[in-house]
Amino acid sequence: MAIMFCKLYFLPDIRENLGTQKSKELLSTLGKRLNSCIRSGDTVIHWENDKYALLMPQVNGIDEIAKINKRIKQSVEQSFKLGDTTVTLNGSLGIAVYPQDGSDINILLANANIALERAYQSKETYQFYNESMNSQALVALELEILLQQALDKKEFKLYYQPQINLNTGKTEAIEALLRWEHPEFGLVPPNNFIKSAEATQLIVPIGEWAIRQACQQNKAWQQEGLPPSRITVSLSSVQFQQTNLVSKIAEILTETVLEPQLLELEISAVSLLNNIEYSKTTLQNLKGLGVHIAIDDFTEGFSILEYLKHFPLDTLKIDKILVQQLAQSPKDLAIANALIGLGKGFDLRVVAEGVETQEQVDLLRNLDCQQMQGFWFSRPLEASETSKLLSLNDSESDTLGQIADSLMQESID
Repeated sequence: MAIMFCKLYFLPDIRENLGTQKSKELLSTLGKRLNSCIRSGDTVIHWENDKYALLMPQVNGIDEIAKINKRIKQSVEQSFKLGDTTVTLNGSLGIAVYPQDGSDINILLANANIALERAYQSKETYQFYNESMNSQALVALELEILLQQALDKKEFKLYYQPQINLNTGKTEAIEALLRWEHPEFGLVPPNNFIKSAEATQLIVPIGEWAIRQACQQNKAWQQEGLPPSRITVSLSSVQFQQTNLVSKIAEILTETVLEPQLLELEISAVSLLNNIEYSKTTLQNLKGLGVHIAIDDFTEGFSILEYLKHFPLDTLKIDKILVQQLAQSPKDLAIANALIGLGKGFDLRVVAEGVETQEQVDLLRNLDCQQMQGFWFSRPLEASETSKLLSLNDSESDTLGQIADSLMQESID
């Protein structure tokens, strides 16, 4: 006996956008497709929201399960035509097999679900359960509890890093960077907790907190008499898929009384490709609020070139990994040159991230990239140090690194 859980990416959001009638049609068609993939005697159950259970009482080895997986993948990934709307789905499968993965139905269901979450997080087609997943699931649960406590106890904090315009020497915008200040472990970098936050959906309230906090701080700087600057906040792919995203951003702008044009939302290129029509509509609605839109990790999603002209973007960011390889790799230099030309061709603001040396500044300047951020200009600063930096906004760009270093030293002392 084997049990599969099939999880379909973003199905709940797609259903809400489709409306009741088309949602029913989508679920009906999907159910028929899944039934066509299994054998006589097997059963498909709509388990919950975006999850389906497939019960297979008789299986003749792993190869047979793998064949069924392949059929399901090919069937689900074919476009769904619903009147004048085309929907594309993707999915992952988690599999538990009797008796090695559980002696009763409840244990099998639990272990299939653990395997599914592992496959879903890693975007793999399918994942068989193994015993090590239980200990890993326990670690994930403990981290989820810590993240929830961090949110409740206000342990998250924003640091700020300026984006410098080399032509004027002024701060063009400020990026808000999320950090977790754990009372025992100290400052936890985002790479150590963002994926877990996304997997548990906690990234949604954490992300909303970050946007609200950034908007409040930006307004506070204005009230201090500092010149208005745009604040940039990253959206995770999970946040971007929330159907109430636009209304939530509008709510935050109203609460903080921040002018919409002083908020920029940064989205990864890959996030936009998960559902092209949804992405276009959401970006257009965000632009309708008056906020700016930046696209990041562009080099990871070259297939977005086909759709770039349809997205209402304002800023294109050159990834720090690419920037750090410019001096050693002529190919990376050529890619950066192409991205800068592409950005200018689409009339986008182009910002290079992770600039740490004068050599990188010179290389990017020679490519006609005029806006940069990174340790060469300023490390991420607390709000009070950022206020001092903004008050020196008329300084020449070549001295900004010294200013930021002195501010950081003050905070350390």
